[in-house]
Amino acid sequence: MNAPGPEATAEPADGARFPRFARRVRALWLDVLAFVVLYVAWILGLDWLYQFPPFVRIAAILVPVMFLEPALVAWTGGTLGHHVVGVRVRDARADRRIGFGRAFGRAALKAAFGWASLVFALVGRRHQAAHDVVTRSMVVLKDPGRLPPSEVLESRAQEALDYRYPPPWQRVAVTFAWWIGATAVYVLALLMIGALGCVPRRGCGPWTVAVIIANFAWTMSVLTIPAFGWYGRLRGARRVRNAALTPHET
Repeated sequence: MNAPGPEATAEPADGARFPRFARRVRALWLDVLAFVVLYVAWILGLDWLYQFPPFVRIAAILVPVMFLEPALVAWTGGTLGHHVVGVRVRDARADRRIGFGRAFGRAALKAAFGWASLVFALVGRRHQAAHDVVTRSMVVLKDPGRLPPSEVLESRAQEALDYRYPPPWQRVAVTFAWWIGATAVYVLALLMIGALGCVPRRGCGPWTVAVIIANFAWTMSVLTIPAFGWYGRLRGARRVRNAALTPHET
């Protein structure tokens, strides 16, 4: 059953303002650095940890990981990276923190899909990554009044009121399906280039151009498929014009 586009849903009446994509990327890199530090500390402490049972050694890495992402998001409103760059995670429907269960699901989706999930923030109406959409959360600026206007974003006027859209979960699922298809085509193209041009010659030579084109095409598809998916332009999750309006395609 089709759902109204996000434009038909009331925005939170609290004046939420959103960070630029680059700010979220900085937060992500800071979190990755924190995980690397933890992992190195765990490796260095393995000799000492071997005096304990296996479950203690496993807990020594799992507990900090659980604390850095889901627990911090649920209890403080953000990860270490979020707090450093001045953003917080909140419920998409009201100005409150999300619970631990949703924070755990959000962290699991982010870990599973990584950058592919974050790309959704480039096209979402509330600048939401895929893991934000699925868990009904969003990342907002803590204190937008202290930032220059260029760093403060409002929600995007993205979807027209005269269309009905598939539910967000369907658009996200179809987008990932298209991503998988695009990646399969990309891998097949590389295999064909290798079989036809590189392996017989023991080097790609002029076929290097074909490899570059394939890499560029795949990268562009990864970046543009989310926009088409969220706008309801992909087969499997197309938008439908309301019957009460004059039918025409935009």
